[in-house]
Amino acid sequence: NYTSPFWNMRQNGDGTAAKIDVIIAGQETIGSAERSDNPDEMREMFHTISEGMYADLLHGTFGKDRVEEELNNFLSLSFFPRVGGGIGMTRFIRAMEQYKLRGILANMHG
Repeated sequence: NYTSPFWNMRQNGDGTAAKIDVIIAGQETIGSAERSDNPDEMREMFHTISEGMYADLLHGTFGKDRVEEELNNFLSLSFFPRVGGGIGMTRFIRAMEQYKLRGILANMHG
């Protein structure tokens, strides 16, 4: 998948994920995605995103047995359609500074 989705994002089946990213000042600053409700899809994505380096990092940090046990526990849950999203506040503040918005907003009088 060439859109670099996180492992629990629903896949569209065409090499993309059901997600949207807002790029501000050259960085992904705001993002939202539909979460997968398919345990098999999530397991495959967990082990293959970033060419397996994500799973390898967790295995190396916490031990493969622990990581796989926690993954299996999570994937055994009943899933339902859901979405999630977030705003990278430090990236947003950096963009505001880059575009000098903080100074403009500070000088506004309402």
